[in-house]
Amino acid sequence: MKDDSKSKQYIYIPIHPAKPTAPTHSRWMSEMGLPEFLAEEKVLGLANALLVFRAAKYFSNTDNTEFLNSILEGETATINSEILDLADFGINSFSFKVIGPESEIVQDAFADLEPEELTQMQFIQIYVGEPSALEDD
Repeated sequence: MKDDSKSKQYIYIPIHPAKPTAPTHSRWMSEMGLPEFLAEEKVLGLANALLVFRAAKYFSNTDNTEFLNSILEGETATINSEILDLADFGINSFSFKVIGPESEIVQDAFADLEPEELTQMQFIQIYVGEPSALEDD
């Protein structure tokens, strides 16, 4: 992994290479000891960058470590959109669920990394709504 001290200070949201208008995930959060956050394009479209950034910022706050750990241990968690300052988008809440490196969204977002690198990382997918929205996955 890259040892760039600047990448450890900032949350980076890349533009999806296949869809330059739809940011979908964080990048280099794993270098800060945090999971990468991913949202499908349809979640907020162009505003995904804001969603991913605010989720990463929220969970990188040490006051929320216990909450983050519960997700990483397999619980699905819901956060009110007001907490992420995203209520203006007309969505009441967002759900967060840990996913594996074999997930299609991870494979797509991190296609430039080797499979061995992906197995060393953790990933959280962001969904719109309550956990019941995840039952079809």
